[in-house]
Amino acid sequence: MCGRAIFCVWALLAFGQPDQQAVAVFADPAPPPPTLAALLGRASLIVVGRVDAAAVRAWGRAGSVIDYRVAVLEVLREHSARVSSSNINVVIFGGTVTGTTGKPVRTHGPPQLEIGHIGIFVLSYWPGGDGYTPVLSGYFELQGDSVTIPEVARHMPEFGGRTTLSRAEFLALMKGRF
Repeated sequence: MCGRAIFCVWALLAFGQPDQQAVAVFADPAPPPPTLAALLGRASLIVVGRVDAAAVRAWGRAGSVIDYRVAVLEVLREHSARVSSSNINVVIFGGTVTGTTGKPVRTHGPPQLEIGHIGIFVLSYWPGGDGYTPVLSGYFELQGDSVTIPEVARHMPEFGGRTTLSRAEFLALMKGRF
């Protein structure tokens, strides 16, 4: 996912084929942050939130984004952003919309979030998207007392290749790096 979504690079594949849908592929030109501290340093807001709703909308000339309504359960860090309500809009590239030619346009992005799931969101404010976007690998799913480390973040020395941590251990790692 794009850390600063405005700077995403996108390419169209299979666009204009009469019997195929167009596919927009978004890629972040920046490499993943090497450490958890580098990831957290790019965030303007870090929250524990629950995904309550999702809606796909067209974005730009040939792509789509998914707007997730996320209920803020706990604010872990407010840097340059302030949470003014109990819900925030988290925007992630992806989804399928009808293009201007009447054909579906599917945008590939990071894995989509599931309604009802709770996670720790490491976010940047994105005014162009009317909300926040995860900073690269900035979504860590919570399941009970366990935090799932996304594959793109497992290389970070703090995680040592582990796929899960306890919530307490994860939060201790985070708080030591703000």
